Amino acid sequence: NGVDEKKNAGQLRARLSRLVIPKSAATGVGDLLEAKNTTQHIPNLDVQVDYFELFDKKMGQLHLLANNSSIEQGREWQIEKLQIKSEDAQLNAHGKWIVGQKDSQTNLSYVWDINNAGKLLDKLGFPGIVRAGKGRLDGQLAWTGLPFDLDIPSLSGDMQLKLSSGQFLKANIPQMKLLSVVSMQSLTRRLSLDFRDMFSEGFAFDSIFGTAQIKQGVLNSDNFKMNSVNAVALMAGSADLAKET
Repeated sequence: NGVDEKKNAGQLRARLSRLVIPKSAATGVGDLLEAKNTTQHIPNLDVQVDYFELFDKKMGQLHLLANNSSIEQGREWQIEKLQIKSEDAQLNAHGKWIVGQKDSQTNLSYVWDINNAGKLLDKLGFPGIVRAGKGRLDGQLAWTGLPFDLDIPSLSGDMQLKLSSGQFLKANIPQMKLLSVVSMQSLTRRLSLDFRDMFSEGFAFDSIFGTAQIKQGVLNSDNFKMNSVNAVALMAGSADLAKET
């Protein structure tokens, strides 16, 4: 009582062994953070979780530091630290989530250090696409909506990818057309040359490097490069991430 909430909203400190957020609970969690249907606002957060599961995906350990304050447009969550850590990868991010009268907007700067890209993709719901692969994905992203619910059609920002020592597997992934293109699986159907020896077990790469810009869900890149013992692949173009075209 009597405390200027813009300067000091109090703090909620939690140490949890397990936290599971199903897809069906996303709206409820958002309403809670936005203080809908209540006059009480969630205070600043300091949350550590040993086992974090989001939308049926086993993410690993979670550490979140976030400050909640009022601003002219509504409320703002300053995300000082968002860390998700597992054996396969570690994500470190910071940014803000602005809750306005109509829509909310998330802005994050991130660094994703990847120890095993194949196992990470398996965990995120894309199994059997890549074997191994170590590197980093970093950049800045913004989208409309909750920080933990990426909205592809409104996604904008940039990213840089560096990977080494991995292999695209020979997999049937019709639901991921973009990865089918990147993995070179369609090459033998497009050209009359015989590349069966190179792609019989999937395209093995020594390194991948690329930068890309995203605007309203459309990704553009002019310097995507893959190196392998047998070939160097250079790609340039655009992809609609939501429509997979």
